[in-house]
Amino acid sequence: MLMSTKTRRFEPDDNTIDVIATEHNADRGSVREAYRRAATLANQGHDREEITAELQQSMNLQGAVITVVVAGATAYAGINVMNSIAETVFPLGDEAGAGSAMKAVNQMLAGVHIAAMAEAITFGMTQGVSPTSFIDVISKCAGTSWMLENRAPHIADGDYTPRSSVNIWPKDLGIVLDIADQADFDAPITKTALAQYAKAVEAGLGLEDDAAVAKVYAAQAGLSLPKGTPS
Repeated sequence: MLMSTKTRRFEPDDNTIDVIATEHNADRGSVREAYRRAATLANQGHDREEITAELQQSMNLQGAVITVVVAGATAYAGINVMNSIAETVFPLGDEAGAGSAMKAVNQMLAGVHIAAMAEAITFGMTQGVSPTSFIDVISKCAGTSWMLENRAPHIADGDYTPRSSVNIWPKDLGIVLDIADQADFDAPITKTALAQYAKAVEAGLGLEDDAAVAKVYAAQAGLSLPKGTPS
């Protein structure tokens, strides 16, 4: 995001702001568009309350919880715009790149957690634990995670409508692993998760919800996952 010091206009630039959206029921395209819309409204003189009301009415962000991580001196110029679309904004300093680094850490965990949830829920099925029982119990235990609580119900409901698609993870975890390689850091768990998403894409599941990675485990184990109710 860039701002002209003369006109005080906000000019969003994807390269200077990172939005963590996939784990919060908001697709990235909607978040990026909301950000641009917020910038336009701010340039027109609307205050934060007006911007927020307009975005809630016009954008597909109902029920979404959006987190923004931002770094770089120019990025702070639009902090009020970011506050209009995000529940939380984390300023990470004046040096550009800190936001991208934090996003990489988040995506590593998010991708691994979804794959681990898929592995655990299907393993449970081999032991007679139904997906519903899995959710009821594990969500109250130390083994839970935000991703487990958000994605496991998709499996239990047999609903793979893409809130965040499988296709996102080979790209995102690939980027994470490239960064890790540059730092001479081995990330074996992330590599394993990436391999499972790659199998899901190869199986034709790329456009389904990322919880569909569970189908890879189910196919290997000969399990039948719950089926959704036909519409």
